[in-house]
Amino acid sequence: MGLGNPGRKYASTRHNAGFMVLDRLAKAHSVRFRKSIINSAYIAETKKKSCKVLLVKPLTFMNNSGICVNKVMARYNAKRDDMLIVYDDIDLKLGAVRFRAKGRSAGHKGMDSIMQYLNTDLIQRIRLGIGKPDSEDISDYVLSDFTDSEKEIFDTAVQKASRCCWDWIDRDAGFIMQICN
Repeated sequence: MGLGNPGRKYASTRHNAGFMVLDRLAKAHSVRFRKSIINSAYIAETKKKSCKVLLVKPLTFMNNSGICVNKVMARYNAKRDDMLIVYDDIDLKLGAVRFRAKGRSAGHKGMDSIMQYLNTDLIQRIRLGIGKPDSEDISDYVLSDFTDSEKEIFDTAVQKASRCCWDWIDRDAGFIMQICN
């Protein structure tokens, strides 16, 4: 599940890092996202070996991501360990990619929402560093586009994160931590 905000207005913003990773995965595996009203999401389906893989982009906006996660997990009878969340992190330098199997949200509203709905912090995640603003308001910063010089750095991170997501499907957390962090 990639976190972000739906709509063209937000498509290339820092806060849409999760959507960017899933878009890269969908393109690499030649699948298209379809709108699912019942799940409040765009969902693309593919397979890896005999495993069904869902790529999910919530339509609930970042701060309400838990609503979508809850619906998708119930609809597909998924367990918490079947889910990987991908999102932006201002506490990581631009271009950094990190995997964690659990932990707090560090103030990320999308993760706050998911943890509230699932009532746990045992959520596997991949975070992409978007850097921290020097003086700009955090909300304005995360909803801003990358500069031209930042785009190349961030695109490399998106590529790495998408590979980590794909490997996560059939590898253990220790392996993903080694290749991702």
